[in-house]
Parts: sequence; structure tokens; C-alpha cells
Amino acid sequence: MWINEIVLIGSGKGVASVKTIDDVRWQRQSLKIYNLLKKYYLQALKNYPKYK
Repeated sequence: MWINEIVLIGSGKGVASVKTIDDVRWQRQSLKIYNLLKKYYLQALKNYPKYK
């Protein structure tokens, strides 16, 4: 099984997708999970203003 997407999640500051890792010649193949997590993150910001 190959990893086709790496997502970085911090301490409430956002979600980021890794595009490439040059040292191992890796490139992302999908943004599926990133888009899903970003959607949830933006919903949380909208519903809980104290996190802005």
C-alpha cells in the first residue's frame, strides 16, 4: 500500500497538505483527505468563534 497523501495538522492553526518530499521522490496523488479535514476545520471556526 502506497501513501498518496500526507496531511499536517497543528495545534488549531490549520491544516496543510504536503505537495512533495524531494529526498524520497514522493509526490501527493490526491487532496481528498486534506479537503475533508479543511472543511471540518473551517466549520469549527465558523461555529466556535473563540478559535479565530
